[in-house]
Amino acid sequence: MIVDLKTDTQSVFFSYLPKQLVDNKPILEMKNFALSQIKIFSLLVFSVATTTLARGANRAQVEVYFEGLEDHIVLVEIISLTKAFSESKRIHLRVREGYLRYALPTKDTVQLSITPASRMSTTPHGKPYALPEQSIDLFLLPNSQAVVRCQVLPNKLTYTASGSPLSQEYAQFRNQQLADQVALREVSIQHRRITVSAGYLEAIRLSIMARAGMYEGEVPTLADSASRLWNQMKALEDRMQQRELEYIRTNGDQALAGWLLAKQPMDTLAEYYDRLSGEAVQGVFKHLVDYQYAYLKTQGPRPSRALNVSVGDLAPTFQIMLRGQAPYMLEPIPGKHIVLDFWGSFCKPCIEEFPRLKEYYGTYGDELEIIGLPVDSRSGWERMVEKHQLPWPNVFPVNENFQNKALELYNVTSFPTKIIIDPEGAIVGIYVGSQEGFYKQLDNILGI
Repeated sequence: MIVDLKTDTQSVFFSYLPKQLVDNKPILEMKNFALSQIKIFSLLVFSVATTTLARGANRAQVEVYFEGLEDHIVLVEIISLTKAFSESKRIHLRVREGYLRYALPTKDTVQLSITPASRMSTTPHGKPYALPEQSIDLFLLPNSQAVVRCQVLPNKLTYTASGSPLSQEYAQFRNQQLADQVALREVSIQHRRITVSAGYLEAIRLSIMARAGMYEGEVPTLADSASRLWNQMKALEDRMQQRELEYIRTNGDQALAGWLLAKQPMDTLAEYYDRLSGEAVQGVFKHLVDYQYAYLKTQGPRPSRALNVSVGDLAPTFQIMLRGQAPYMLEPIPGKHIVLDFWGSFCKPCIEEFPRLKEYYGTYGDELEIIGLPVDSRSGWERMVEKHQLPWPNVFPVNENFQNKALELYNVTSFPTKIIIDPEGAIVGIYVGSQEGFYKQLDNILGI
């Protein structure tokens, strides 16, 4: 039954009253007041229902047809792309007879990463994480839909996407990179097995002594094997980066070009930013590109060659004072990589990276040590450490004048700067500014 508020409400709510009461003036005033409240309430209900329906219309939908995966659990990671760095949300869904359908209520453009549970890797702490070659990555706008056809192979997932132009473009580019990504993973595993093996540090020490003319004996082959594998890793990484840059050069007006450029080192961002136009700077990755470019304008491009060190050098040592502990010398840690993080409380990008650094420290803590090297006064950096509950050591480089000896040794002039040192003390990565490549290299080195 449909009731007209203007004509039928009286009969519905007052038909049970005697006529003399209905015609009575006080009763009529009560009736009119009740009708007005009913009308207001009805309008409110209608407004809420309309809003709810409108919100419900904002859905991103995905269908996945798996070949080689029948009944299985998949992990879905959801990342909002409405700001530069968003926390992700993870859910588990079930694939039934090789088919998965998921509708995500969202007002934002989102990135979905879908990984079969059996393909998840696990850190020494038991925390699961996904490898890029084992995941489906999609970029979905509200009210959009993607259809994915995925083949599950022994060491990778291959897939095509349709319905979402950006997801389709990314899937095609990913397929170009996939063979090198798989090869990089395999070489990284071999390299890490050598670097954590017994006798490796001694092999490196003898190798360095031999190059300096201080040792004439036979150098164990472990050192040469590790060096050969490292060169293979760098060649694969360089080839993958060149594909990314070639895409940016030839598709500078496409959204995916913005995504790829935002992941590049600062000097590369400075070189290629002016080549972007259209959707690359105004599309779904606008927030990420704007954030990186704003930081670039503030700090300026500072490539690693401006430092006193470069990749392949032995890391300079210096005396540092841990909070509440005796000073010690920075030295290689067997079986662990070290990250030197130069930061300051005045540096917004430094602070914004703390949550992700904490995630990586928790993920790879048995194989990774982070040494924070703040450039504040002692009271300033101690206050920031307490505020953000940083679990890794933050140290105060010491000399007789309390000058920052580490800054002098490494010639760091821009923040954040991160330097990765391998277990034998060699520098294997230098990152000036907030760079996605830093986290990618940690995943490649430590993620098995």
